[in-house]
Amino acid sequence: MNRKVLYALVNLAFIVLMAVFAASNDTVPFIYLVALFALCSSALLVARPFNGPYSILCLLLFIFFVFYGLQDVSAVLNGKLFLTGGGLPTAPETVILVGGVLGVLGYLIAARLFRPTQQPTQQVRDWPENTVIIVGIALWALGSWAAWIWGVDLIKDTSSSTVSKALGSISAIKTTLLMLGQLAKPVGMLMLAYAQAVYKRAWLLPLLIAVVAFQMFYGYVVDVKGEAMTGIVLVVMTRMLVSAKLPKVWLGVGVLFVVLIFPVFMAHRMTSSQYGADHADTAKNIGKSISRALEASEQEEDSGKKKSESFFERASLKGSVTTIVNKAGDTVPFRNGYTLTPLWTAFIPRLIWPDKPFIAAGQLMNTDFHISIFRETYISSSHLGELYWNYGWLGVLVGMPIIGLILGTVGARANLADRISLTRLLIMIVTIRYVVWGFEGNIGVSYVMWVRSVAVIGVLHLFLTSQRRAEHSQDEVFPEAGHTRTVSVP
Repeated sequence: MNRKVLYALVNLAFIVLMAVFAASNDTVPFIYLVALFALCSSALLVARPFNGPYSILCLLLFIFFVFYGLQDVSAVLNGKLFLTGGGLPTAPETVILVGGVLGVLGYLIAARLFRPTQQPTQQVRDWPENTVIIVGIALWALGSWAAWIWGVDLIKDTSSSTVSKALGSISAIKTTLLMLGQLAKPVGMLMLAYAQAVYKRAWLLPLLIAVVAFQMFYGYVVDVKGEAMTGIVLVVMTRMLVSAKLPKVWLGVGVLFVVLIFPVFMAHRMTSSQYGADHADTAKNIGKSISRALEASEQEEDSGKKKSESFFERASLKGSVTTIVNKAGDTVPFRNGYTLTPLWTAFIPRLIWPDKPFIAAGQLMNTDFHISIFRETYISSSHLGELYWNYGWLGVLVGMPIIGLILGTVGARANLADRISLTRLLIMIVTIRYVVWGFEGNIGVSYVMWVRSVAVIGVLHLFLTSQRRAEHSQDEVFPEAGHTRTVSVP
């Protein structure tokens, strides 16, 4: 079916669905939801191939709708009332729509300007198979060890006082080494996922499953659902970017996590606080911890809707943006770039600047906007909300196009439809993980981690790749994926 026709039909169906519910509920934000869906579903116009120059844009638009529209759609379908009424978009909704449009425009401009041109040469730099597997296992093991020391032995809970105390108890050199070690873990997982997808060695599949299972265990222990899902997400993204197809089995595993395991993680957070169990206690008594979480989850589950609603509520960031837009510049002063400080201070080692400030932007938002009585509570602002929190409309009008330009440049230069290579995959995935998936968090943390990861990938590419004829092109590894071309950009 023609993409434009499909886009029109999908949007028409959404408009009719929302109109039916709006007819009996005049508080439905009809115009906002229709406009947001039209923006985010525009991914249908550029979605093929899945690993092409617009793959990052498609994922960003999907995430954008999950963050700012999915909970509202769920509420509409469940007949709930909205406080703002069903007229024109509110100020926060306008910020979301304008920010999304500007981000897309920035991406499209960069993708058009920086797409590499075709080159006749067949000589490229790529990683030897043995190097991919050996280095992947080593980096994952080293990174997991560093993450365990950091997240279980040192930072036993997520309070800022614990973090500050932990940082003060170890030397600046050890802090730097542990943080660098943690960067190695996702890179190692990606290498193993790439090796399994491209080389298809039978023994790599159970190894990859074990890696994903350990990551889920680690995420449960440190009480970070994003960590638990990292393994599944990285495997799904790797398979999709390499094969240009949706990995149905691994996607099914991800869905099962959201439906079945996500509520257990939610209950674990409550029970660990109730029993005063820190990360180390959870690791030592994992069986008892899971049993308590399962009991709490069963007690809270009143209906089959509970699990999905909990996920929608946790994923939604519209409330944070609404709070920021309604109060920043009025009852709460603009931060004027304060929360963005890590963008230029993070690259100064603590060895040189021992007293470098630690800015917990999520907790700062909580105290600024008086969201929770617990000062240690972390509130996600999202990149869009943080831009407005610092500079108001100026932050959105300037910041969102810059984000789009950055993502569009990476999407165009590193896309795997032109040629499959491990370096391209690594750059694409760390961009998706820290900037796209990390759009819910803080700009400083996301972009600092992204820059550091890309720098590490560059060093690895320089020393561990070799010059040879192009191998593992998409049409060779996955013949059904279609014709590809070879370019000289690594």
